[in-house]
Amino acid sequence: MTFDPNLLLQNAVATIQIGVDDFGMTEDSRRVLSAARSLYAGILLLFKYRIATCVDGGEKLIFDVEPAPDGSGGFDWHLTKKNKTIDVHGIQRRFSQFDIKVDWKMLERLQRERNNFEHLHPVGTVDIKPYIADVFTVLRQFITDELGTAPVTLLGEACWNAMLNVHTYLEAELKRCETAWECVDTPENLCNCIPLMRCPNCGSPLLLPAEEGPASIEEDEGHECVCVGCGTTSGTVALLEEALLDLHGGWSHDEYYLDPPVTTCPECDHGTYVVGDDECCWCGYTRSYKTCAICEESLSLDEQEFGGLCGYHYNVMSKDG
Repeated sequence: MTFDPNLLLQNAVATIQIGVDDFGMTEDSRRVLSAARSLYAGILLLFKYRIATCVDGGEKLIFDVEPAPDGSGGFDWHLTKKNKTIDVHGIQRRFSQFDIKVDWKMLERLQRERNNFEHLHPVGTVDIKPYIADVFTVLRQFITDELGTAPVTLLGEACWNAMLNVHTYLEAELKRCETAWECVDTPENLCNCIPLMRCPNCGSPLLLPAEEGPASIEEDEGHECVCVGCGTTSGTVALLEEALLDLHGGWSHDEYYLDPPVTTCPECDHGTYVVGDDECCWCGYTRSYKTCAICEESLSLDEQEFGGLCGYHYNVMSKDG
């Protein structure tokens, strides 16, 4: 059967439209997860369409292939699995090879949020509006710049206007939250983390200070914020610490073989010491001893109490004494 890239495009558009339709069915909380899955899948299909049409014979580029001997001293390309197409990493490689532009950081955030919807947030509590607004941003750029058409023309008025309305609403709400946080005294090096805070219940970025008027997070460590999306009240300090960790790449306890990029500061006891910067974003603490006076190995936070020696040489010196 001849490959028709237009069928792939039609499938991508239909999948995105289904995701938007699912979002509109708010009476069924299960549709929230379905909407997130469909929107993300539709974007990936759109990406594969772009790859398939970037050069003559480009349809071969969307399949997962590997070289295999042809029996005559050469090789042919064979599918690794029947009709299996490339995954996200494969799409990234193809985009790089053919200079196709997309905001991959935004895509990684979309993928992470979709996974959070499925595994971390209770069904029925997820606020998907920020997710749709991010999808809107990705599609607007990609369809305009890479497909050379208007998003409303490709996706249809009903679908695009629904996403536009969500995007417009979210921008207004984010501005309201941003203005409210300007009245809150926050450690200077953590101010850039406020927009990254997320409600632990529904994942929404729409968080307002629980108190009205001027307040200080530094002076009131019990400071709280409330989610516009679901009404959940959370401790601001904990959310700032989580946002700082995400800002520096994130980390989970499953990654036991990796050191976290952000850890607890020995001075103020907040989870705001950035290892790579050797500085606490809360209190400004930095290590007094950088390297061991004997072996010149870098000293960790735990080794600061050894007066400029690493743990090994501290033990050696203690025994000699």
